[in-house]
Amino acid sequence: MVTEVGVVRLGSPVLGASQPVWATAIAAVLAALAVGNALGGRLAERAAGEARVLSALLLAAGVAIVALPWLLAAALAPAVGVDGWAGPALGLVVLGVASALPALPLGVLTPILIRGGVRRLDEVGESAGRVQMWGTIGALVGTLGSTFLLTPWVGSSRTFVVTGACVAALGVAVLLRRGPARASVLATAALVVLVTFGVPPARSGSWSAADRTIARVDSPYTTWEVREDAVGIRRLLCDDGHTVQSYLDPEGELQTGSWPVLAAAPLLAAGRDADDEASLFLIGLGGGTVAREALLAFPRSRVLGVELDAAAISLGRAHLDLPDDPRLRVVIDDGRVALARETGPFDAVVVDAYRGAYVPPHLATRELFEAARARLAPGGVLALNLIGPGDGPLVAAFVRTAAEVFPAVHLLDVDNGLNVVLIAGARSLDGAALAARARRLARPSLARHAERTLPALIEVRPDPDAVLLTDDHAPVAWLTHRLALARLARGGALR
Repeated sequence: MVTEVGVVRLGSPVLGASQPVWATAIAAVLAALAVGNALGGRLAERAAGEARVLSALLLAAGVAIVALPWLLAAALAPAVGVDGWAGPALGLVVLGVASALPALPLGVLTPILIRGGVRRLDEVGESAGRVQMWGTIGALVGTLGSTFLLTPWVGSSRTFVVTGACVAALGVAVLLRRGPARASVLATAALVVLVTFGVPPARSGSWSAADRTIARVDSPYTTWEVREDAVGIRRLLCDDGHTVQSYLDPEGELQTGSWPVLAAAPLLAAGRDADDEASLFLIGLGGGTVAREALLAFPRSRVLGVELDAAAISLGRAHLDLPDDPRLRVVIDDGRVALARETGPFDAVVVDAYRGAYVPPHLATRELFEAARARLAPGGVLALNLIGPGDGPLVAAFVRTAAEVFPAVHLLDVDNGLNVVLIAGARSLDGAALAARARRLARPSLARHAERTLPALIEVRPDPDAVLLTDDHAPVAWLTHRLALARLARGGALR
């Protein structure tokens, strides 16, 4: 179970962590266990009690577990460069094979252990039950221990090292037995400690090696890093460096992209001006770039920022100037859960809670849009950050879904066809008029960006053939795979 959970996490920067990815990993493990059980059943009579056989199987599984993060990172690289549906298919095959590698020898082991515990025919059931019981207990300990203890403490790659080394140590102990076995286990434990803190994690990110790592934290959700480049710009990265969640420029300048538009979202509400009171509900606070800029741009604003991962908040406060401001209320929770609990009203609801290009399905559906509409003030808007071109299938699905709830849906290209912001509300918006109002924002750099980008805002009509996203049917991962792989193939980060 440690490898099953860990493999999905290691592969998520390229493949996402959607239901098809989980299904692939689970199916591969089950298939490997089934094949292993069949082979073990044939070997059981000859191998029962054979220490060399048991030791070899445990050592094989241990080595496979230790090597798996680096093998997976190397094997997924070709999938990144394959266009079309072949890329995701190749990636899922790689993920499945990686998941199966340690499961196969462990599957062979089970029937041999059962047979080794049988001396009389009437002991078969007891032996099988005992082996299955301890196997299930081990799976529970591995699942909970790796998720809540090892991964947050030492990271994903090193969790594999610790787990694999322990399995291999057990194999050595079986071979040597008694006194030598105890010595081997102690030696392996010492080796685990050294390796855990001495081996660099497997990496697949594309950021410059010249960037200085300021901080690195492994949370239950992802690995976060704060990196600083040669000119002092800091970025909060996740998903092994593929995703830039937040950033801070020491000169106070804003980068192009979705951040300036999302921070200026209250300005898009009917009747709102730069010096009016403004309210913003932000799903995906992260390191705080959008919240920080909104508070600077709207002096009389209040922001409710929701973030699932507390580690991102801590890093934002420590390294990215996430303000300790009474106008900012931080909620550690799932965005949709928090949205249902809050009463509002808000001038703008912003959704920027994606991991790279991958949208959590429950933050992409008609039901989410309905919940957002219920929390908006009259004339308020919903703004969503989306990866992909405005004419792509993912954006088309969002447009159709938003149009089921809101009378007017707009798109704004913020990154040359690679990133768009969807804005939905009760009325049509005039981009040129909004740009003129943006000049009065209290944050000069944000005002310049808004004035330059808002005139490109266009109102769009839904495609009736596009996918309607609902809580029951939201295939956002399949709509995203092609876009994500194509961008990674060009050497870009997901945002």
